[in-house]
Amino acid sequence: MPSKRTLVLLLGGVAGAVDAIGYVTLFHLFTANMTGNTVKAARGLTAHAWRALAWHGFPIAMFVLGAIVGAVVARFLRSRPLALGLEIVALVVFALLASSRDFGELHWLTAAMPALAMGIQSVTVRRCGHATVQTAFLSGVLVSFADALVSWMQSRRPSAAARARLVLGVWACYALGAVAGFTAHARWGASATLLPICALALSMGISAGTAASGSSSRRRGPPRAPSASSRTPRPPRGDPRSTGAA
Repeated sequence: MPSKRTLVLLLGGVAGAVDAIGYVTLFHLFTANMTGNTVKAARGLTAHAWRALAWHGFPIAMFVLGAIVGAVVARFLRSRPLALGLEIVALVVFALLASSRDFGELHWLTAAMPALAMGIQSVTVRRCGHATVQTAFLSGVLVSFADALVSWMQSRRPSAAARARLVLGVWACYALGAVAGFTAHARWGASATLLPICALALSMGISAGTAASGSSSRRRGPPRAPSASSRTPRPPRGDPRSTGAA
């Protein structure tokens, strides 16, 4: 399923770019890495820095809310393109708010948008074939790579090697996306969000194509086994059995 692998790798790059752009735009706030926000929120709590606690705790709540929205779309509407479309909407709102003159007054809403987007993405694509993948945060990706690598060393199965290559590719695309995000932000500011938005639009097309091919194969169903009559050879002409003679 090359299309599904391409989708997973693209979304890894999207997450890296959004995290990098959000980190610079939102004053060192993570939008995909909730581990970093949790640590910074805990630091604010121990230092009685209530504003820092709220600032770093807020995206955690928004990430969870986005994950709930993504799970609802996945479980009840079963539409991955719709979930990716909602992610695009959130990132467009973020880019508009971050580029506006009212950014200072609307910084809480601005911070909510990319965290919502990454929460939606985190539950939109979680499997590729038999491999479990995460595209919005890297700790699970690195654990999956280590597990697949050890599995391949033990069994030498091609499936384990393919899973290791896939999750390592997600990590590499995340890192490349982050490099692209930092570079684009230095040049264009918050308008650099157009980069992951375009990648998401491409992901929507791939996802729609994958869903269409999957539904058509389900409609066709498995190949039908030949009937017993078709498997029985007919007697040749001239054989008494063909005329009913004893």
